[in-house]
Amino acid sequence: MKRFTLICVIATLLPLLAGGGGSSLAAQSIHEQYATKAEACADASYRYCDEYYTYGQIGWEQKVGWRPIQYLDRYETDHRAYNVNMTMYVQVVCGANLLSDCEIVAVNPAGKVVGNQCPEPFPDGYGRRHQCTDVASMAVFGNPGDKIRFKIVTGSTVATLQETWADEVYTFSANTVVGLADTNGDGRVDALQPYVLHLSLPGDVNSDAQYSIADVAGIISVLNGVDVPGVNPAAADFNTSGDVNLSDVDDLVDHLLHR
Repeated sequence: MKRFTLICVIATLLPLLAGGGGSSLAAQSIHEQYATKAEACADASYRYCDEYYTYGQIGWEQKVGWRPIQYLDRYETDHRAYNVNMTMYVQVVCGANLLSDCEIVAVNPAGKVVGNQCPEPFPDGYGRRHQCTDVASMAVFGNPGDKIRFKIVTGSTVATLQETWADEVYTFSANTVVGLADTNGDGRVDALQPYVLHLSLPGDVNSDAQYSIADVAGIISVLNGVDVPGVNPAAADFNTSGDVNLSDVDDLVDHLLHR
C-alpha cells in the first residue's frame, strides 16, 4: 500500500516538476507543445506562465510569438497619465467572421494608447460559463467624456501586419463595466454580452481582416461572376472607386508587393 501511494504521489508531481503547473511554466514550452494558438488555448495552458500573470493574454502572445504584438510597450507608458479606468469586454467582427487572432488597441483623442489586449478563449472564466469565447477583457484608461477609438492589428508576421480602425467610437466613463448584462432584471450582471467592434476593410473579400493573395483571387472571381463560398462581393471595391474592376486587382497586388 505504501509503495502504491508513493507511485501515485510521484505521478502527481511529475507535471509540476516538468514545468506544467503554477506560474513556472515557460511560455516558450507552450509554443513547442502546440502547433497553433487555438490548440494551446483549448486547455487554458497559456494561463500557467509568468508572462500571462504579468501582462495577461497580450503578454503571453508577445512572449510565445504566435503573432507580433505592437503596442504593449506604449500602453505600459501612456496609460499611466490617467488615474481612472473602465473595464471592457470586447469582440471583433470582420464581415461574418469573429476574429480571435488580433490585437485591440484603445486610443484616446490625444493619441495615447490607453488600452491594449488580444482576444482570449475564456476571458476571466466567462467564456466557460456563457459559451462566449474570443473576447478581450481590457482596462481602458482616460478622462470622462474622452472619445475612444479602437485600432485592430492583424497578421501573423511583421510583413503581413495590417492596422485598421474599427467603425465604433466609445465615450469613456470612469469605473464602469462594458460588456456585462443583467438578463434577469435582478440588478446584478449575470451574462457576458461583449461590446462588438466592426471592421470595414475594402478589398478584404474573405473577411479575415488582412490582405493576401486570397483576396486577389476573390476579387477576380467577383469580376468573373463566379460565386465562391466565403467571398463577400460587397467588399471587392479595394480602391473605393465605387465600381469593381481590374484596377481593384492591380491596386491590391501593388499593395501586397510594396507594403
